[in-house]
Amino acid sequence: MKYKSSESSVCHCVNLRRASRSLTEYYDSVLKPYGFTVCQYSIMRNLQRIEPCSVTELSAIIRLDRTTLVRNLKLLIQKGLILDKTPENQRARILCLSQQGNEFLMPAVFAWEKAQQKIERYVGIKELSYLEEILLKIENLNTEEDI
Repeated sequence: MKYKSSESSVCHCVNLRRASRSLTEYYDSVLKPYGFTVCQYSIMRNLQRIEPCSVTELSAIIRLDRTTLVRNLKLLIQKGLILDKTPENQRARILCLSQQGNEFLMPAVFAWEKAQQKIERYVGIKELSYLEEILLKIENLNTEEDI
């Protein structure tokens, strides 16, 4: 049973992980009827935007570690949603969406857009913009020399 949180932790990391888990669960529930997790949906949408591309390029763009990316790609390739277009004698894998992948993705896009709108109404556009600035700063935490 879910309960509504009323207190934050004293640990910033715990608070961010809780929020991330909650948001991931929400998006996963919205995308589940379309056969995607939010991670798979993100991979598909980003690949659609930049295809064709290598696994390394896709990993850098979506900022997802290669192990997690490859694990998710394997499932999407097995489902026939992503094609491996790597020419013979080339080491770097070249990926693109299949026609089936594009068709499968389109209804999920509308569900994702509705989820985005719900979050915007719940949290507020201005607050989300500020949150995105803060999250980007936190994401770059390990690149800063003096904190």
